[in-house]
Amino acid sequence: MTYILVIIGAMLFGVMLDRYICNKALVSLKSEFNKFESFFSILEQWLSNKQSDIKLEEYLASQKYCKVAIYGMGVLGNLLYQELRNTRIQVSYAIDRNGDEMYFEVPVLNPSDEYDEVDAIIVTAILDYEKIGANIKKKTHADVISLEDVIYGAAEM
Repeated sequence: MTYILVIIGAMLFGVMLDRYICNKALVSLKSEFNKFESFFSILEQWLSNKQSDIKLEEYLASQKYCKVAIYGMGVLGNLLYQELRNTRIQVSYAIDRNGDEMYFEVPVLNPSDEYDEVDAIIVTAILDYEKIGANIKKKTHADVISLEDVIYGAAEM
């Protein structure tokens, strides 16, 4: 009888552990899905802007952002840099947690570094904007704006 209870207990433990692992994996998958869904929406609007000849440069200039920094040099950060490169909007530097490992046309700082003054810091890490923005605001007087606000703001001009 004791052996049967031990076996049943082990089976219940296995089922509970399996559910825990599956739930944890499901939460991770949902987070990744939300990330890619946001990524897709931003890129879709950005492409629509380009097809309508809407320039992010004009939006930023209209907001009096002539000297900016880009936070996050992943895919979206690189695309933003490429779009602003050779325009009247000066990208003074970039900020990225992997800044020590990056070589780029402008200096790439770590989030813990001191920032030179710019008109705005554009955060390309869309889902983490609130947290990142709050941390940046402790270190600078520059406006902190999300890439999402820039892209959708340009579309509304």
